[in-house]
Amino acid sequence: MNTKIWKNFGSKTCIVLVFGCLITGCGFGCIANRGARVQAQPSVAVWTNFKTDKELSPVEIGQVLELAKEVGIDKPDEIGTFVYLPAGGTGIYVRGDEKVDGRNIHFDRVTIQKVGWVNSTPGDNRKWVGDFWCDEDKYSTYQRIYDFRQESIRVTLGDGVDVGMADAAIAQIAANKIRFTDEVKERYELLIGSAKPTGIYLNNFGSNYVMRFDAPRDWRLLFKFENGEVVPVNVFRETN
Repeated sequence: MNTKIWKNFGSKTCIVLVFGCLITGCGFGCIANRGARVQAQPSVAVWTNFKTDKELSPVEIGQVLELAKEVGIDKPDEIGTFVYLPAGGTGIYVRGDEKVDGRNIHFDRVTIQKVGWVNSTPGDNRKWVGDFWCDEDKYSTYQRIYDFRQESIRVTLGDGVDVGMADAAIAQIAANKIRFTDEVKERYELLIGSAKPTGIYLNNFGSNYVMRFDAPRDWRLLFKFENGEVVPVNVFRETN
């Protein structure tokens, strides 16, 4: 990958890396750098989604994609950053291309670290490319599309989460048909309010569920699902 260029399309960036030349675009037509001989294959197009003040240069993006390929992401779709809460530090993720089946979406993802961006120590099985390292395998993510208050949203369903339960829970949250205790209702309205769900997971003990939202500071709803209804238990932030 000898040449790398990026071009902004709204809030994201699409990069196409090719051998000996470059094409920028992703469903928006193609723009080749002037004077270059365009060789479209082989090529890799990815979206960037940098949500922190730390961004990657085109060269670093190429290194991250090379590392992601070593751990099984053969067809990357997006590269982005995120913040570890509450410990701090910035992580990098690479997401593979999506496989869509109706409302269901599946893709692989891997987390990558950069020297100086986190305080963690690389494991014994780490792989390196430049200043980037990875000591875990790729993992699969399952998302489902929902109509939520006249908006289409994606919700990640964790391992062991029943689709029928998730469908009912999201519908009840959207319609505000939840039986809160006064204390939990006050915390929910104050800390989560009208935020949209982003994921449902089994908690560590497997008896309750955790619903994540796009609320500030990552507040979450711990709930049970009894007799077809969401029963709120608490509103909390994870500490690890």
